[in-house]
Amino acid sequence: MIDFNEKIREECNKTLKTMKIIFIITFLSYLSAVDITFSVDMSNEELTSGCSPTVAGSFNNWSSAYNLTDSGYGIWETTIDLNPNSYYEFKFGICGWQLENLPPEGTCTVTNYGYTNRFLSTLNESLSLETYYYASCDISEDGEDNADWVLVWSDEFDAPEIDMNKWSYEVGTGNWGWGNGEAQYYTDNSNNSFIEDGKLIIKAIRQYYAGSDYTSARMVTKNKGDWTYGRFEIRAKLPAGTGTWPAIWMMPTDSEYGGWPDSGEIDIMEHVGFDPGTIHATCHNDTYNWYDGIPPPGGELNVNDFDENFHTYTLEWTESSLKWFVDETLYYTYSNTSSWSTWPYNHDFFIILNIAIGGTWGGQQGIDDSIFPVQMEVEYVRVYQGGGGSEPGSSDVTFLVDMQNEQIDESGIYVSGGDSQLAGPAGIFMSDSDNDNIWSVTIPLEPGTYTYKFRNGYYNYWDGPGWEDANSLEDCGVGEWNDRQITVSDEDFVVGPYCFSSCEPCENENSCDTLGDVNNDDVLNILDIVTIINIILSDEMSDPCSDFNQDGITNILDLVSLVSAILES
Repeated sequence: MIDFNEKIREECNKTLKTMKIIFIITFLSYLSAVDITFSVDMSNEELTSGCSPTVAGSFNNWSSAYNLTDSGYGIWETTIDLNPNSYYEFKFGICGWQLENLPPEGTCTVTNYGYTNRFLSTLNESLSLETYYYASCDISEDGEDNADWVLVWSDEFDAPEIDMNKWSYEVGTGNWGWGNGEAQYYTDNSNNSFIEDGKLIIKAIRQYYAGSDYTSARMVTKNKGDWTYGRFEIRAKLPAGTGTWPAIWMMPTDSEYGGWPDSGEIDIMEHVGFDPGTIHATCHNDTYNWYDGIPPPGGELNVNDFDENFHTYTLEWTESSLKWFVDETLYYTYSNTSSWSTWPYNHDFFIILNIAIGGTWGGQQGIDDSIFPVQMEVEYVRVYQGGGGSEPGSSDVTFLVDMQNEQIDESGIYVSGGDSQLAGPAGIFMSDSDNDNIWSVTIPLEPGTYTYKFRNGYYNYWDGPGWEDANSLEDCGVGEWNDRQITVSDEDFVVGPYCFSSCEPCENENSCDTLGDVNNDDVLNILDIVTIINIILSDEMSDPCSDFNQDGITNILDLVSLVSAILES
């Protein structure tokens, strides 16, 4: 007869032994675990507030996802204890289980049972994995290049009220609408600026107040946050509507070189409502400003969902350059020219956040009163200092312009732009070494977006002759003067040839429909042979149809080739 009590005791003992073994294995695993740091570059992805990136994998049998922490510059990371000398597969995700789609034959992926995952093998020591872009096997450059930047100041707007230890208000209408004829009255009222859901809200309202028809807020860090050089990141969602003029910008704490614009102004982001989606980067100084007729240098980038989603507007400011980014996309660079009149950016500046209404720029197409109230939402403002890694190398850009329809000025042809690398207004001399009317020059340019024009003749001032006709460049030009524009990355490239004052190549009036048909009678015969002989003997300029073998010159070889063609026909 079976002793059930004895049987139960045996099973309990077995269970206890198993649990002891599991405990010992778990304890030993914990003692021998290694720290593995996972990191991913999310700068190309749209993230929503409260929904962080994650990582999931076979290290916990895909049972749950770990949240990652924002470490700046679009890089998110976390550290997990894993067993040494083990193989794991994993994926990054957004909002838990919205996992990335990976290339099945990527350099960082492996495919098993129809699933494509990232993989790693641990050793007996802790490891920081390579930082890849989300859903890609491309290694992030931003994580390495920005490693030297150190966070020195920030406002995450996670308190219930605005931190007045970091911000002050500029109140009123300023001198002639803050110098731009703006229509709003800036207040420090709680209905124009406040914290909501972890964001700073700057709200413009249509209301009669102190003689103005609109109110808004203009917040500054002056004497509470002032810096010389650094990386400035502001993540914001902008207002839309004709008449709005939101800005994220910087002004000098002290007027080291005199009043505006001599001591400088740096516009990290400007947007005018009548031109939706165009983000502007600009800097002002003694040489480049709106007062002297010399347009301030700047770049543009189109962001279609500027009013629907948050984007990170960034300025990197070093001793050698100013660089503007949107979501880590570099779109304009302004270089140090070693002159205070073009580079006053060597002393403290402070940050300004505001929404202007109307004004000389924002109000060029009026103000749509039906849009109010409108608001700019700011998730955070972060300031980094400490270097920012090495400066990017330059790319060789070859500019070509066709001058066949122009009378060439005796001083030659130039390419000129507002950036110091394009030496505006005088520009950089081009050459036509082979006398084919195509003028060229190769210029090393740092990555960024540049505007430029070609100029017929040397003139060392902006408001002068020789420029391409702006009206003829409407189809390809940008800005008020229809400038040409290029974006430089890390590869060499050729621009053009464009016809001077045209968006297209020149039509070649000397083109040839049929090679060898010098007299243009649509047939190759003895008359063409005689004409080519006369060209060779008289040393005349070659007709485009006489260069039968297309070697750039008319000679006996063309004559022999033409005779052979006639005999064969």
